[in-house]
Amino acid sequence: MSSADSRWATANAESPRSNNAQDRSRTQSARNGRRPDNSFNSRDTFAQRPFHATDKANFAKLPQRYGRGNFRSSQDTSNNRYDRPGMDALASQMQGLHTSDPSSGMKKSKRNWDAEHANLKRGGVQEAPLISRTTDKEDNLLLTTKGQHEMWQHIQNKIANMSTGDEREAMGYKDIIDQEELGKIIELFRKLREAIFATRWSNNDFNFSIQVFELSSTYCALAGNMGELLKSLKGLTQELYPLAEPLNIQLPNRPHYTALYILYHVCYTHSLSKAVPYLQPMKSHPHLEYANAVMHSVLHTNYCRWFRLYKQSPSSTYTTLLDSCLPYMQERAIKIFATSYYNISLNWAKTTVCMTGDDQSVLEKIREWSGGRIDRIDENQTIWFKRRNKTRV
Repeated sequence: MSSADSRWATANAESPRSNNAQDRSRTQSARNGRRPDNSFNSRDTFAQRPFHATDKANFAKLPQRYGRGNFRSSQDTSNNRYDRPGMDALASQMQGLHTSDPSSGMKKSKRNWDAEHANLKRGGVQEAPLISRTTDKEDNLLLTTKGQHEMWQHIQNKIANMSTGDEREAMGYKDIIDQEELGKIIELFRKLREAIFATRWSNNDFNFSIQVFELSSTYCALAGNMGELLKSLKGLTQELYPLAEPLNIQLPNRPHYTALYILYHVCYTHSLSKAVPYLQPMKSHPHLEYANAVMHSVLHTNYCRWFRLYKQSPSSTYTTLLDSCLPYMQERAIKIFATSYYNISLNWAKTTVCMTGDDQSVLEKIREWSGGRIDRIDENQTIWFKRRNKTRV
């Protein structure tokens, strides 16, 4: 043995470290419910714990603490469950559900399933159910090419028979007719879109599929149905356009609906990250340039440019999406007015930020959006703001 080994053996024998380590291991083993010989016996260890008597006393107090009716005593082991009022009645009622007796359990359905199944074959395409809401897909007329084209023709006829805007204004219920008629058309578009998607884009008829999804996007935007609009635009921008491009299919409306998809995320969801991938370099289509300008005006809170673009919207579908962002930009503009100007004219503010309504309602909105910073309003309808130091918008 070398001198280094002998010195290490002597130090190890004289040092109490090993004994302390063994004592710590024994203590830790006892805490973990193990004997020093590494055999496991949790029952004996728990019984030998010094606070076992205290635990038993606390457990005995549970019936007094929470009420006799909620917990049974530890001696009653015949039925170890909660003793709540009405449990027996509920158990008997649940047992009745598994019986075949109609008076005590589940009753037979009164729906005529055979008649509904036959109506799928006899009814017209406009009566066909949604593909996502039926299990009899093999009998749905919309899953056939003929049925899809019949539904397309029915939708076009319904659009052509819609009353004109002048007739609605003359009858005095323009909004009611708009919502009713557009709602029915959107429901028909949804049925047709689901059928086209279920049949792999109408058996790879991309021209027909794109035509349906484009017109569906237009009327969903006009009706303000953002949920169905997103489904239509995603089908176009993420599925149909990329599939049709390698096939040299003419896509004249692609810039318009791509810009509509960009405006959807910029103005409605305020998710610019989802709109950026669809932007194109400068000197692109005018509609894409318009969507790019709107996005930058929102991003930099350039209210002057945004409201100028709002008034110069090239499409009514774009205006619908810009309307969803209008209150946000109005509020941002009023905050800038309150921190940058000493005073503004009420008529100028209404014209600049496209606010409508009587003067009182407009003043209430300006007072709310400015954070109560209106000092006074003089006889010339001039709004004076309070001054603060180093105020940030």
